[in-house]
Amino acid sequence: MRLLSLLAVSIACAHASADDDQPSPEMKAIIKTALSYLKEKKAEDRVKGADMLAELGENAKGNRRDLCEALVDKNAKVRVAAADAMKKIDAEACKTALKIIIDRDYQAVNDLRTVGTKAAHFTPLVLDYLKYTLTLKAGTERIGLMVTAMRALTAIGPDDETANNAVLSGITSTDYTVRLTAVEACTTLTYAKKHTKTLLKLSQTDELTVRLAAIEALVAVADTATRKQIESTLSGMRFDKEERVRESVEKALITLAK
Repeated sequence: MRLLSLLAVSIACAHASADDDQPSPEMKAIIKTALSYLKEKKAEDRVKGADMLAELGENAKGNRRDLCEALVDKNAKVRVAAADAMKKIDAEACKTALKIIIDRDYQAVNDLRTVGTKAAHFTPLVLDYLKYTLTLKAGTERIGLMVTAMRALTAIGPDDETANNAVLSGITSTDYTVRLTAVEACTTLTYAKKHTKTLLKLSQTDELTVRLAAIEALVAVADTATRKQIESTLSGMRFDKEERVRESVEKALITLAK
């Protein structure tokens, strides 16, 4: 079943990388109008925007993210219109979307990781799923679902600021697993550099696994503005009591010196 689920997600995302014909000026004008309606305050206008995209069928595949945003609209009529539109535009993507927002299927979320940025249009749905996990009863299962969403967002939205912020907020979590997941994500997330100071602190004071992940992340986020500070901090850890930290620091300093 998992293989079938993963195949469905892959099919749903494959169209995103296809070399579709560029829309005509007339088509672009219709899409622009539809998107403007989707941003209106009145629900009936947002419904109209979704309906307009639905009429375009596969020609609106480039706007699946806009519809995914509408799928988590606070108004039920807008959500229904968005689902109907998505079904006409990309039926497989619609199936995946409904699994995430209605069934709360963690496997559908997790499968997006293997697809990567080709599944970027699902970002609003995974963000919504992450919010959903916060409503669950505290415990191991809740943490597991949170981590699944965080890892999916890291894979599909490495350059997406909203996705980055959602994942990186876990850096200060009191939960070890969430914190570790956020730190590990720093090696690939574009906006991780904003958390350099926190990573420096974690590399010195946190649990061993988090410290090691933070050291690796510091190498990834280092730039001309922070390199000296990072090198200075890591140099001071060359004689750390933990052997694995010492080894990781030496490796990091060699990389930074290149």
